[in-house]
Amino acid sequence: MLSLPVDWDYTLKGLFSINKESIDAIRIVVWELEKPGTLSADKGGMNKARWRVHYFI
Repeated sequence: MLSLPVDWDYTLKGLFSINKESIDAIRIVVWELEKPGTLSADKGGMNKARWRVHYFI
């Protein structure tokens, strides 16, 4: 995630598009990074009827 451009689509779908892993595997990795605080997510705001999430590494 750190090597991607700032305007990259950091959604699970966007990360899935550049990985060989399943979207569920990517979701688990994101959760695992959140546990120790390596990655934090600010969840709020709506965008096209979906929650907007901002990740901080």
